[in-house]
Amino acid sequence: AELTRSLLAFSRRQPLAPKVLDIGERVGGVVQLLRRTIGEKIVVDLDIVGGLWPVKIDGAQLDSCIVNLANNARDAMPGGGRIAISVRNALGDADSTLPPEQVLIEFRDFGTGMVPETLAQAFEPFFTTKGAGHGTGLGLSMVYGFVHQSGGVVRMRSEPGKGTVVRIFLPRTLQAATAGKPALPEDAPHGSERILVVEDNDLVRAIAVEQLISLGYDTVEADSGDAALMLLERNGRAFDLVFTDLVMPGRIDGYELAELVRQRWPELKVLMTSGYTGDFSGKADEKILNADMLRKPYRRADLAAAIRATLDGGAGTGVSGSGATA
Repeated sequence: AELTRSLLAFSRRQPLAPKVLDIGERVGGVVQLLRRTIGEKIVVDLDIVGGLWPVKIDGAQLDSCIVNLANNARDAMPGGGRIAISVRNALGDADSTLPPEQVLIEFRDFGTGMVPETLAQAFEPFFTTKGAGHGTGLGLSMVYGFVHQSGGVVRMRSEPGKGTVVRIFLPRTLQAATAGKPALPEDAPHGSERILVVEDNDLVRAIAVEQLISLGYDTVEADSGDAALMLLERNGRAFDLVFTDLVMPGRIDGYELAELVRQRWPELKVLMTSGYTGDFSGKADEKILNADMLRKPYRRADLAAAIRATLDGGAGTGVSGSGATA
């Protein structure tokens, strides 16, 4: 599924849900998460110039672009370093490929850089300078495809020993911008219970934890079903709810974790979440398979409602998500 999404992005055929956004606000939110997840050796500087023009774009896909660029920059600076991100308005030049008025996102690292031969192939699918098992070669191709599908232009320059600069030009729209992040209604259900968040994707887990903390919950993190089970075996009664992804590496996936919780800690509530639509019928009993779940991607308001409904309802009961952008 990930491979298919990557190739669709490169070929500019992925389904998009564009909205008019304040790009500065959107990039600022992603950078906050990057600073928490990219590692202590990497410093991320952000400069957003005021008065940005609105842009119509798929916000979630833009987030993925920034994350892909950050991962590449981190790998180009194995000993640590600095990433500089700036966002500002820009006017077109003699190059006809640029729109007359754009918002420019400039992403700069100070890593190893690339020789001209490597730079010429950087956007090609599956091209990578990383060793086996350390990348698919699809990150930059996804950035390229998404930006061009959105009517923009992406340019890159690099020098060995001096780093790499990626410039993303996104065309201005005359429509009014909406908020870069979905607002949480004032009456969104809050709580103070303790939740075990089980998710193998670091960025997704960080977002979920941040949202739950903003709702008043006490959270503990686990990056796999195996790690979650170890925490529960120490003191399962310390938690009120397990919020778990379904597809995870290790011996225990989300369905199996939910079944173990139901058998060993029947008073502990479980809410499952996934964007996966495959068949788990051979791995879980009917009660687990029939349980509702919060579908990815979801909004913070959907998460708030699902968590509260599960805590107030029966064990193992979830709430289906709306499918809106996380």
